[in-house]
Amino acid sequence: MEAKTTMGAGFVRSIQSAVPSVAPGSAWAQRDIGPTLRRFFGAFYNGDVWAVYRRYRNIDVENCGWISYEELQEILFLPEFNLLFIFDAFSQQNALIDSRELLVMVCLFSSSKLSEKCGLFMTLFDNSHSGTCTAAEVANFATLALQVLGRCTGAPVRAKDIAAAMQEELSDVLPLYRDAVNRLGSEATFKEERIFGQDEVDEICSTFRLLYDELPIGQDPPPNCALLGGMQSDDEDEDREKAVEILKEKSLIRKKEIEEKEAAKAAVEPARGWMIIHGADFVAISKDIARFRHLFAKCVAQALEVPSGVITIVDITPGSVVVEFLVHPSMRGGDRRTATQLLIALAEHLINGKSVLRRGHFSVYAASAELLVGETRRTAAT
Repeated sequence: MEAKTTMGAGFVRSIQSAVPSVAPGSAWAQRDIGPTLRRFFGAFYNGDVWAVYRRYRNIDVENCGWISYEELQEILFLPEFNLLFIFDAFSQQNALIDSRELLVMVCLFSSSKLSEKCGLFMTLFDNSHSGTCTAAEVANFATLALQVLGRCTGAPVRAKDIAAAMQEELSDVLPLYRDAVNRLGSEATFKEERIFGQDEVDEICSTFRLLYDELPIGQDPPPNCALLGGMQSDDEDEDREKAVEILKEKSLIRKKEIEEKEAAKAAVEPARGWMIIHGADFVAISKDIARFRHLFAKCVAQALEVPSGVITIVDITPGSVVVEFLVHPSMRGGDRRTATQLLIALAEHLINGKSVLRRGHFSVYAASAELLVGETRRTAAT
C-alpha cells in the first residue's frame, strides 16, 4: 500500500516501514516470528492481557524493569516451547527481557481491540500515573510497539523518526494539541503537556485504523492459536520436543559465547585502584612528586612480579596521600592474571608484614596503606 498524503500519513508510513508486507515470501512470513507470536497470543483478549500485567506487577515488586526466564514462567502460563521461543526472540544477550517490551508484545499480538491495547500502553508509559500522557510518552509507546513489529521483519525503527512524525502531524489531528502548541510552543507541548487520554489516543488511531485492520494483529485470531495449550497429535508433540531441545541447545551456546566474551574482556581491561597512605605528608611528597611516582610504580610492579609499565598512575592527591592508579594485565611470560586478580594480590602484599612491598623501599608508606578498588573514589571498596 502507498501512504496517502492525508492527515496521519506519517503514522501510516511509520507502520509500513516496520511491516512493509505480510504476504507470502515477505520478511514477516519468512522470519515467522510474527505469525508464531500471533498463534501464541491470538486467544488472549483484554482481560487475559491485564492478568499478565498483574502477574508481572506481583513479581517485579522492585520495579527493576527486567524479567528472567524463571520469572517469565510465572507471568505467562504457556508451554515450555512457547516460552523458550519468546525468550530467544526478545532477551537481551540471552539473559533478561525488557518488561515493557514483553508486555507490549503480548498486548500487541493479542486479540484485544486497538483502543484496549492503547489503554495498556498508556498505563505502561504514563509516568505521572494520572491517566493521561504527554505526546512524548505516546511517542515512546508507539516506538516500542513498532520496534516489536520490527523484530518480526528485521526492519529498524528509530525513536527520533516516530517522534518527528508525531510532532509534524499531531496539530492536524488534534485541535487541543494545536492550541497548546500556539500557547506554549512545540517542544514544551510535546514533552510536558498531559493532554492525551483514551479519547485523544483513539483519535490518533483512527488515522491508521484501515492499515492496522489489514495486519494479522488486527484481524481475527488464527484458527490454530487456541490449540497450543491443549491436545496435539503425536507428530506435533514430537516436533515440539525437538524444537525445545534445539532452543535449549541454542541458549546454552549463546550463554557460553557471552561468558567467553566477558572473560576475554576481563583479561585485557585494566582495573582501577586507590591506595590511601594514612599519616603520610602530602606536602613533603609533592616537593618531589616524580620520584614518588617512580617509587610507587617500581615497588608495586616488583611486588606483583610484572613490568613497571603495567602500573599507570592517574593522580596523587592529599588525604593523607591518595594514589589513584590503573593496573593492566601483564599477559607476558605465561602470566594470565586479570587486572582484578593483580589488585587482589597487591592487597595481600599490604596485609602481609613480610611481603616484598612491606620490606622494600616503599615500606615506609606501605605499613599504613589501605587499598580500595572501584571506578570512582566514592564507590571504591576494600
